[in-house]
Amino acid sequence: MIRPANERDIAQLINLGHMMHEESRHYWRALDDDAVETFVLTMLNSSNMFLWVAEREGRVTGFFAGLLAGVWYSTARLAQDVCLYVEPASRGSLDGVRLINRFIEWGREHGADEIIIENDAAVPNSPIGMVLTRMGMDRVGEIYSMRARK
Repeated sequence: MIRPANERDIAQLINLGHMMHEESRHYWRALDDDAVETFVLTMLNSSNMFLWVAEREGRVTGFFAGLLAGVWYSTARLAQDVCLYVEPASRGSLDGVRLINRFIEWGREHGADEIIIENDAAVPNSPIGMVLTRMGMDRVGEIYSMRARK
């Protein structure tokens, strides 16, 4: 099942954050539990932010965080993901698809004229691009990155 996140989920979200961090290309950057908790509380207390979790038998197995944003050249609003993660043991279930669908619905309900979900974590063998395409999204653009300090 999926549901809105709440403060009781913070410890489990921190744990999932560690799992996500270790799998992603961001592993070299330190993960700070206090920063994650602050992020979660900020998400929970804003009507322009989305934080839902997937849950199985009382255990949080995944989450989707997103927000509404403007664009610099228009009054239009878009719904942009911040992060999506489903623990490895729950991949292959419909948890991720359900979270994505709920985010798309939320974006539409909040007046977004575009939904953007990026994949910059570079998790090996991730099917997310194929999943998003099958859900009707188009692949657009590219992301380039470099570490600021060598």
